[in-house]
Amino acid sequence: MLRHGRNQLGTTLVEIMVGLAVGTLLVAGVLVLIEQSQKSYMHSSEVTDLQQNVRVAMDRVTHIIQAAGVNPQNKPWGGGATPNNPAFTAFREAGRNCIRLYADLNGDADVADADENVFFRWSTVAGSPLYETRGTLSGQPDAGTVWVATATGQEELARDLVANPGGVDMFQYFTGPDDASPNTQLVPPSASTTACTSLSDTNRARVRRVVVTLTGRATISGQVMTKTLTSEARARNVP
Repeated sequence: MLRHGRNQLGTTLVEIMVGLAVGTLLVAGVLVLIEQSQKSYMHSSEVTDLQQNVRVAMDRVTHIIQAAGVNPQNKPWGGGATPNNPAFTAFREAGRNCIRLYADLNGDADVADADENVFFRWSTVAGSPLYETRGTLSGQPDAGTVWVATATGQEELARDLVANPGGVDMFQYFTGPDDASPNTQLVPPSASTTACTSLSDTNRARVRRVVVTLTGRATISGQVMTKTLTSEARARNVP
C-alpha cells in the first residue's frame, strides 16, 4: 500500500509540473499576442494620425481655393478712393510653396475682414509645418492698405511636412479652357524659405485651377513613413 501511495504521489507531482509548464507556455503565448496586438494598434493609430494630419490640411486648403474671388454683390474692389483696385485678384500671391487668396465674402467691396484674406505657406524646410495666416503682414503685397486686413499671427495647419516625391511643387497652377493656351501649367519662380515668390500679375489672372500636393512625415515603430495626398481645386468664382 505504501509503495502504491508513493507511485500515486510521484505521478501527481509530474502531472502538476507538466501542467505548470503547459500553463506557463500558454500564458507566455497570450502575453506575446497581447503585446503584438498593442503594437499593431499603436502602429495603426500613428498611421491614421499621419494620414489625418495631411488630410485635414488638404481639405482646408482646397476649400479656401474654391472660394477665391467671391464677389456676391459684384461691387468694385477697393471701394472709397480706389474702386476697382487692380491689386485685387482671386489669387493675390501664387508661389510653389505659398498662395494668398482674396474673397469678398460679405460683399462690402473690400477684404478687410481676416477671413477674406488667407495665406498658406510652407518654408520648404523638411519637417516644418504648413502655416495659415489670416490677413497681410508688413512687407507683403497690399500691406497697410485700408481695404486689406492686417494679420495678427499665424496658425499651424499641418505639422512635419517634407518635399513631395519627384520634386512636385506644393501648389501647381493651370489655365482654364477659356485661355489662349488652355490647360497650360504656369510655373512660378523658384521657392524661397523666407518669402513668397509668386507668378506675375498677368499669369496670376490666368489661373483657373490649382493642384495641391502635400506630404506628411512621421516616425512610426522606428521607421520614417510619409503620406502624400494630391487634390485639385477650381476657383468657382473666377470667370
